[in-house]
Amino acid sequence: MQMPDFLVVGAARAGTTSLHSYLRQHPGIYLPKIKEPCFFVFDGDDTEYKEGKFAFAVRNFKDYENLFRAAKPDQISGEMSTPYLYLYEKTISRIQKYFPAYRKMKIVMMLRNPAERAFSQYCWRVRDGREALSFKKAIEAERERMDDNFSFDYFYLDRGFYFKQVRSYIENFDNVHIILFDEFQSRPSEVLRDLCRFLGVDEHFEFEKVEAQNRSSMPKFQVLGKVATVESKMKYRIWYSIPDSLRKKIRNWFSVLNEGKKPEMDPLMRKSLTDIYREDILALQKLIGHDLTSWL
Repeated sequence: MQMPDFLVVGAARAGTTSLHSYLRQHPGIYLPKIKEPCFFVFDGDDTEYKEGKFAFAVRNFKDYENLFRAAKPDQISGEMSTPYLYLYEKTISRIQKYFPAYRKMKIVMMLRNPAERAFSQYCWRVRDGREALSFKKAIEAERERMDDNFSFDYFYLDRGFYFKQVRSYIENFDNVHIILFDEFQSRPSEVLRDLCRFLGVDEHFEFEKVEAQNRSSMPKFQVLGKVATVESKMKYRIWYSIPDSLRKKIRNWFSVLNEGKKPEMDPLMRKSLTDIYREDILALQKLIGHDLTSWL
């Protein structure tokens, strides 16, 4: 059975795309080209959401195993799927199904100020032509969208209540490593060294600097974003057959073409969200032993 040694479980919009680019440089680590196979969410699941299709998701065990067959004997393998953190109950249950010694699986999570994370996720949906409401209206519509079978990519507020998500992983796995988004941005070399030490690979490897990826921005042409991000299995099959260097050039070209100004969250909205998250943040701070006062 060819299975990963570690999982990066989220959170969404917390730097996992950049981390994926970094770790793919390391000769001791194997990551599949598909950044988010989401297998432990969609295993055998044919759910069709009203909005959000997840055409890229790997939905059967054989295809998931095949993702790791190219790993060399001297490499550890892993994968990153941000829904794993938010949908922790389903994910952990399915990990337990496939891993008899699941407690030894190494778990990595990246956490970001939940108010900032919510706004970034909203802007990402706008950038891709998938969100027409204002941020405030989208937050107000969230409960209705949940009831109306929207995908969890539209749950901007709810995905930021980390405490129960993180606690469940800590309770079910012996090796959990937490990275804070701000620290990853401010001192990436130190954060990557600590992570390599946790994963058991050469911590002295010199990573090439990775520029911020998958940034949130207002699109110059919203319809272009929607066309470029249309979801189909054929599209993703072709996309992941393209060499990494060429895919990077295509991404950069598209960013130049359609990336508009960096959005700013309304200060009153930020305060409102921070107040909503306050109790959860304080509980999380106590749980993980990290100072999270900057989030407040």
